[in-house]
This record gives sequence, C-alpha cells and structure tokens, in this order.
Amino acid sequence: MVHAIVLAGGPNTGPLREVAEVAFEAEVPVAGKAMVVWVVEALRQSEWVRGIRVMGPASLAPALEGLAELREPGATFAGTMLRSLEGLEASDQLLFVTGDVPLVTGPMIDRFVSAAVEAGADLAAPVVLREVCERAYPGVHRTYVRLREGAVTMGNLFLARPWVMPQVIEGVQRLYDARKNPLRLAGLFGPGMIFRLLTRSASLRELEAYFSRRLGGARGVAVVSPDPEIGIDVDKVSDWRLAEERLARRANA
Repeated sequence: MVHAIVLAGGPNTGPLREVAEVAFEAEVPVAGKAMVVWVVEALRQSEWVRGIRVMGPASLAPALEGLAELREPGATFAGTMLRSLEGLEASDQLLFVTGDVPLVTGPMIDRFVSAAVEAGADLAAPVVLREVCERAYPGVHRTYVRLREGAVTMGNLFLARPWVMPQVIEGVQRLYDARKNPLRLAGLFGPGMIFRLLTRSASLRELEAYFSRRLGGARGVAVVSPDPEIGIDVDKVSDWRLAEERLARRANA
C-alpha cells in the first residue's frame, strides 16, 4: 500500500494572486473548493492509497477536516519532505503529490502507481508526451524536454520507497527547482547529457540509467502516463480558468 503526502505549502505570491488574495496557492478556490481539496479527494478515490498527509498551513484545516491529516511544512521543499516522513511506517511506499493538480483523479493515480510497482521501481516519476497533452487540452502551455521518444513534460507526483528518500531529497529539490526551465534541468545531467538532450538523441531509458546510478543502484523508472492531467499544475490564470471550466463540467456530468 501507499501513503500519500501532498505538498501544499507554496505561498500565493504569483499570478494566481489575481484570482484570489489568499495566503497559499493550495487555498485558491477552483470550482467551489480549495484547490488542494480536489487533490485530496482524488487520493481518497485511489485503490492504492491508505493514508493521506497534507503538508500545508494551518489555515487549510477547515477545508481538510475529515479528509486528511494536516501538518506544517518545513522551511524548504527538502525540509518539508523530511518532516513529512515523521511517524510513518517503514513498510509504506510514499506517493508525493503537489497540491496544485486539481484535475487529477483516483484512476489516474492508480494507473501511475500500478505501472511503477509493476516495473519494480524504487523511485518513479511520470512523464506525459506533448501530443497527449495537446490532444486533450489544445493550447495548454507546459514546459517540455525533447527526447528520442518525443517531447515530454514531467508529472507532478512521484513514488518512492522510504529507504531511497535520504539519497534523493537533495536531488529532488534540484529537480523541483528546475522543472520549468529546460536548460537548467539539462544542466543537472552534465555536458554529455546536455548535448544529447539538445540534439534530441537522449532516451527515457538513458535518463533512468543516469538517475539509478545517482541513487546508488536504486531502480529509477520514468512512467509514460496517458493522463495529461497529472502534468497540468495550476500556477497561472490561464491554468486556473481551464481547471475551473473542466471541474465545473465534471461536477455537472
């Protein structure tokens, strides 16, 4: 089984300030609910998830009452992840999800987790092909990295075995900071990989092998996801409008 940890401590200091003058992005209302509530409800639908812990501000308590455990985040992304592990059973796999992907659903989460477990991953992250994103959401703007398989965007969740976490927290912080900047992201891999990324000759399997070496032999897996929603984080007004429209339609279906 999996214990889900929702990262919901980001301050609302960017474009979403136009939508709502709340202190944290996770509190921004989308189709009548705080954005993070949609994420938590999706996790509650998952057949894999047995517990949910939200790392976010105390102001989220009313919205999350009866839905999830709430804990204060750390001062940094890595610090929040360290704090999020406190008191959890060592046998649980950990599913980290950002609190700004309100379009995600339980079945989407299950498809990713099932694929990662079947692959025997110690650390797994989803990627979505550009053509999949644009077919489902024409005109949506994402940050893509061009690989041999095509242009891909990173999803906003990852699955990890607890023993891997001390090795990956620093690396995950760097990946998270660089996730919207392709050149900065490429810079994490060294000159050889930068060249292969720029010439579109690098493959997903090569990236998996690279990360596995960096993890001291742990098995890193990139799961190609059919669900573009896991890569659509709401961090600008156009994203918010898209989520507002789609979730309102889903609620009325």
